[in-house]
Amino acid sequence: MAKKLKVGIIGTGGIANAHLNSYLRMEDEVEIVGGSDIVSGKAREFFDKAGLTKVKAFDNNTDLLKLGLDAVSICTYNTTHAECTIAALEAGVHVLCEKPMSVTLEDAIKMYNKSKETGKILTIGFQPRYDPNMDLVRDIVRSGTLGDIYYIQTGGGRRRGMPGGTFIRKELSGVVHLQTLVAILLTWCSLQSGTQSLLQYRHLPLIILARTQNTALKQNILQ
Repeated sequence: MAKKLKVGIIGTGGIANAHLNSYLRMEDEVEIVGGSDIVSGKAREFFDKAGLTKVKAFDNNTDLLKLGLDAVSICTYNTTHAECTIAALEAGVHVLCEKPMSVTLEDAIKMYNKSKETGKILTIGFQPRYDPNMDLVRDIVRSGTLGDIYYIQTGGGRRRGMPGGTFIRKELSGVVHLQTLVAILLTWCSLQSGTQSLLQYRHLPLIILARTQNTALKQNILQ
């Protein structure tokens, strides 16, 4: 039997439940060994509620990262994604960071560079990329069946009301939710079509124009 991956969760707010439940569904491959939250007692309450009373809980990330983790989920508010990710990478831990990657391009580049420097994996939780529907769209676009794509229009919506907590507080989220959504859509479009630089259209809300090129957005940003 293969060795289980030891994982931890940094930040035990609402979105952490999705990560926790996914890890629990992979119990044959993954062992949740610890978590942390800067709110005293919050991590302990989070794991106890899930019946994981033996999982270690901390009020700081430093002690968590001393557990010999293989990987960690970063589920903190947006403005702390960079510092938490970099600390984990420096500790030799692979990172799954919640979207958005960061609130500034500069921080995103630092995260990327630290991943390359440490040789540890950094991935961002753009889960729709792994959806079978997305795979189909990607295959169709890359097959050339649609020809030279020069225009993309995309959008999104929410039917469950306004999210609360840190999600809509600019000092914690760094950007309002609409801007986060646009960033996600920009990234998706660039990966599907190979646009040269969609950042030049970042002032356009939800309507994205792009002419196809051979290089992806990430190559232009991170090189």
